[in-house]
Amino acid sequence: MSFKLTYATMFNPPADMHTQFDAALAKLNKTLGGTHALYINGEDRVSASHDTRRSPIDQRRILGHFSLASVDDVNDAMAAAQAAFSGWRATPMAERVRLLKRVATLIEEHVYDIAAALALEVGKNRMEALGEVQETADFFNLYADDFVRQNGFDHPLPDDPLPGFRSFLHFWRQRHSYPDVYLLFTNSFRGDLEAWLTRAPQRFGLSRRHSLNWR
Repeated sequence: MSFKLTYATMFNPPADMHTQFDAALAKLNKTLGGTHALYINGEDRVSASHDTRRSPIDQRRILGHFSLASVDDVNDAMAAAQAAFSGWRATPMAERVRLLKRVATLIEEHVYDIAAALALEVGKNRMEALGEVQETADFFNLYADDFVRQNGFDHPLPDDPLPGFRSFLHFWRQRHSYPDVYLLFTNSFRGDLEAWLTRAPQRFGLSRRHSLNWR
């Protein structure tokens, strides 16, 4: 949107912002109540059981019927993430930055659609929903720019003070090894959390054994 809504500017938005949000909400309302499959390893997967979700704004409004993952589904998702991670870790810094900035651009292009869905799912008012979605895009840009500014967090250190001695020391941000984790977001700031968590593999590559999944 041309007007950039943030938590600092949300108190005096242009009328067009409300018009576009209302249009996105009307479009979304026509799609409610559908059945949604899991998405694992690039493919839809229909599960044996579903959970019906209702809007906290109005319990009579059914948002949809969402597939429940089994243990096998979760394991398959983790395996797919692990298999894909080696390629991502080998991706050059410039390409990682380009892809993450593309994510930010796509979020901004669909800011009203995402915010409308967020408002119905979580119960936020439109200003909070729009502010969070825009902030999520800003996070992706911020972390990508930080990665470039810090040269991938690879900094040469001064040489040893001994005359004629070259140490070739470098400082790298430490890469921690964590166990694989599957995340289920229920927090009202889920977009911000997803953007924050995505910064770790984007910036540091993490360890050779680390997968991150979210739902």
